[in-house]
Amino acid sequence: MRRVDVDDPMVGMDTGLRLTYDGEPFTGEVVEGALDDPLSLETYRDGWLNGPWRLWYLDGSPKAQGEFVQGGLVGEALAWHPNGRLESRRLFTDTSTEVAGYAWDQDGRETRSWQAEV
Repeated sequence: MRRVDVDDPMVGMDTGLRLTYDGEPFTGEVVEGALDDPLSLETYRDGWLNGPWRLWYLDGSPKAQGEFVQGGLVGEALAWHPNGRLESRRLFTDTSTEVAGYAWDQDGRETRSWQAEV
């Protein structure tokens, strides 16, 4: 899969807000940081976020992750505190509607919990 740095001058946005490379809708991975050791990774297809999305802390531990389909989050999105404890868990339908959310403080105590009415 093709991988480019978000700071590459050939990376841009078109009028439809799609990610482009050299003026064409991009398919592949866009990273921030070193190409082989990124701080963020987003996957695109035809210019739209489509596939895994990942963020890392400077020490390489996970910061957040999720999955996009046609620009919207689907499934489970997770975020972690710098100490490695889970910070949040958000659940989305296949149409990117958020249906539940949970959050915890750095000590693992729940600070928020909600679910959509069915």
